[in-house]
Amino acid sequence: MSSEYFAAQAADVFMAAGGDPANSKPLAAWAEDARANRDWRRLGVVVAQDGRLIAETIRLNVLAGVTVTYVTDVLVDLPDPDDIDGTILDLACGAIRQQIAMPVIHVPAWQVCSGRSRGVVSAGVPRRQTTGA
Repeated sequence: MSSEYFAAQAADVFMAAGGDPANSKPLAAWAEDARANRDWRRLGVVVAQDGRLIAETIRLNVLAGVTVTYVTDVLVDLPDPDDIDGTILDLACGAIRQQIAMPVIHVPAWQVCSGRSRGVVSAGVPRRQTTGA
């Protein structure tokens, strides 16, 4: 189970994408693990509308000032994973949507591993409540 901070971050991402925040639990668990155990600043994950984590991504600097995001690991069984693994993210998302017949979003790790979320400032620290004058 993920902490309140990562659960709130993941729910925020799902709501911003027009999805059901109840489906955000796998994303929250992934984010908490990435933050604790990996170099998360370059990572991301492709998430299906139903909350399944489909593939991990990495952002690489290929030229001065030019970054490209690639799919690095397919996390679920797909009819044709070779169409996706090692592919540039933009091309991979179309292939993933086609193969799972469901909308997907790419979530960069920074979006769920850092910053403020509703009611939580950082891992385990509640946001200070303010009142109007």
